[in-house]
Amino acid sequence: MMEPTHEAVLHRLARVERGMRRWQVIGSMALALLALVALLGAVGGPDGDAREELRGRALVLVDREGRPRMDVRMTQHDTTHLVLLDREGLPRMSLNLLSQGGADLVIRDQLGLPRATLGVVPDGRPSLSLYDGAGKTRVSLGLFPDGQARLVLYDQGGQPRWATP
Repeated sequence: MMEPTHEAVLHRLARVERGMRRWQVIGSMALALLALVALLGAVGGPDGDAREELRGRALVLVDREGRPRMDVRMTQHDTTHLVLLDREGLPRMSLNLLSQGGADLVIRDQLGLPRATLGVVPDGRPSLSLYDGAGKTRVSLGLFPDGQARLVLYDQGGQPRWATP
């Protein structure tokens, strides 16, 4: 197999970074939508009585046909999930706040398979993973505890084929 050139790796990295910026915007929009829903739910009824807060363990928003489109909930393991669903009920995007302190944003395809994950581990180190149509990791980018960045490219079988030193 031919080793990728330095320019090819830089070009791929630039595309990954552009894609990551897009997903950051989408994640920010999802959080803004969640804040708007919480605000609208706290406003109260038509008589003008405003509630101070809205409490619950789960919130499911449905479309006009009654199909779930957004699911916000706390799990038994103290993890918070915000999941956006498509018309068929498949998860397309999820924002997860993990009980250990980490967080991730998972973007899924039309089949519900993960295609991109942007994460932060509990100590604050970021990571980005890209997946193929079968859900296998093809690209990983992240920081190690010593502060070194690492980029790993995987083959179709999920085996590492190239990595930064």
